[in-house]
Amino acid sequence: MSNIISIKNILFGYQEDKDVFKDFSIDIPAGVTTFIGQNGTGKSTLMLLAAGRILPEEGEITILEKNSKDITDEEELNRIASVIYQNMEFDTDEKIGDLLDFVYKSGHHSKNVDKNLVDEIIEVMDLKESLDKKTNIASKGEMQRVIIAFALLYGSPIILMDEPVFALENHQKDKIFNYIINYAHKHGINIIYSIHDLDISKKFCDNVVLFHKDGTVKTGSKDEILTKENIEEAYQVPMHLLYDREKLNRETILKSDLEKSSLKGKIIE
Repeated sequence: MSNIISIKNILFGYQEDKDVFKDFSIDIPAGVTTFIGQNGTGKSTLMLLAAGRILPEEGEITILEKNSKDITDEEELNRIASVIYQNMEFDTDEKIGDLLDFVYKSGHHSKNVDKNLVDEIIEVMDLKESLDKKTNIASKGEMQRVIIAFALLYGSPIILMDEPVFALENHQKDKIFNYIINYAHKHGINIIYSIHDLDISKKFCDNVVLFHKDGTVKTGSKDEILTKENIEEAYQVPMHLLYDREKLNRETILKSDLEKSSLKGKIIE
C-alpha cells in the first residue's frame, strides 16, 4: 500500500517545549488511519504537521509527494488536505442546507461522483431537520455533524479529523464512522482521525498510529497494533480501567465546552 504522507527526521517544538518531535519519522499509508494514545503525546500536533498547517524546523514532510514547505497557496493546500479541528466552530448567517450545496459545488469530487451525494450525507448525518437553521443556533453535536458533512462534500484527497465526534451519542458515532470508512474506500479518499474512543478505532480503520509518552509511535494494521499488550503499554493502565478514563475524558471535554472555555496555546494532544 502506497504512503500518502511521509515525515522524515523532523524537529518540531513550541517555545516552552522544544522537543515535541525530535528526529521523528513516520510514513502514513493510504486508507483510513486512526491516531490513538494518551493526552500530551503529540497527536494533534502531528495531525497539523501532516496536513501542512504547521511546518517543521528541520526535516521534510511530503503530502501526496509534495513538500509541505513548497505548498504556499492556501487554496492549493485545501485541495490536497482538509482539516476538522478539535472543538471547531463555524458561524455564518447562511442556512445549513445552502452551505452544504455550496461546499459540494466548490469542492473537488470528480464528475463521476453520484449527484445524490449531498442527499446521502444529509441522511447519514441526520441533518434533514437542520437545513433551514443557521449555524449560530445549532447545537454542538449538530455542528459536529455539519462540519463532518462539509469535509466529505468538499472531497479533498486527504481529510484529517481531530476528535470529530466527541459530542455525539454512541449510536451516532457508529453510524457516521461506518459511513466514513465506506465513503473513503468507495471514492479513494484518505481519512486520518484522532479519537479517544478505542471501540471506534477497533471497528472503523485500516491502519493505526499508536502514540507513546516517550515520543515513539507504533504503526501498522489495526490487527497488528490494537492488541491488549500494545494498548496497555501505550496508555500505562490496565485495559479494564481504560474505558473509565475515556468516559471521564469525554465528560471533561463536554463540560469545558459548555463553560465556553477556549482551547488556546499549545496543540500537543
